[in-house]
Amino acid sequence: MDILFIFVIGSIFGSFFGLIVDRIPLRKSIIFGRSHCDSCQQLLAYRDLIPIFSQISSGSHCRYCKSKIPYLYVFLEFSSALIFVLAWVNYLKPSQFLLIILSLILSAFDYRQHSFPFVIWFIFALSFILIFPLSPLFYFWLILAVLAEKFNLRVGSGDFLWFFTASFSLTFLN
Repeated sequence: MDILFIFVIGSIFGSFFGLIVDRIPLRKSIIFGRSHCDSCQQLLAYRDLIPIFSQISSGSHCRYCKSKIPYLYVFLEFSSALIFVLAWVNYLKPSQFLLIILSLILSAFDYRQHSFPFVIWFIFALSFILIFPLSPLFYFWLILAVLAEKFNLRVGSGDFLWFFTASFSLTFLN
């Protein structure tokens, strides 16, 4: 029963991540404003907002205008639910959990926008810096990110910023 509860909580977070991916590029509030269909602008009823279940039961179409709902939402909801369950059963360390959640969110932004907002990465990076110890490897990735921003290194600065964050939980020494 605990695992089912954690799965539901994780899917709710995944739904919120989808909202973040939709609204931040449009500079809309992630707190205020009801969810609506992007095609017909119809406000969604509570039954349309049940993570995973609503999209499956509607056949990935809006109940009102029948426009297609991107699979990205159900992917975020299910993936988040699975990640939360894996963390709950101690399969993931806290740093791995945060890194995978960050990677999921940034991947959704990258899929939609071909970039990600710096503020999303910064919030996670700041929490990593405050929670976990620093090492010289972190500075290496930050320097490469700055260089990639200034010069064409054929790798985006966002990739190096992700490596910076990943270096808190990934190690090649163990």
